[in-house]
Amino acid sequence: MNKERQKEIARRLRLVRQALGLSQIEIATELGISPQRWWHYEAGKRPFDIDVACLLCQRWPEVPLEWLFIGWTRKIPKRFMRQLLEA
Repeated sequence: MNKERQKEIARRLRLVRQALGLSQIEIATELGISPQRWWHYEAGKRPFDIDVACLLCQRWPEVPLEWLFIGWTRKIPKRFMRQLLEA
């Protein structure tokens, strides 16, 4: 994965977390990963693993996998899109 794409995914991860109203520790705990691992994802220091992405999308179905990795917005529910824009 190139660095630019990794940074875009990191930005979307931060937006998701903020829209959900969670701290980095809270979202990491919900996903069963360490807070340091989440921080590395959100800082763009580590590529976002597909297994963690799938867990995130299962836990919060309003977050489409396509949006996390590619940026497609067509499957995001309007209510959650408003939360993302406010984050």
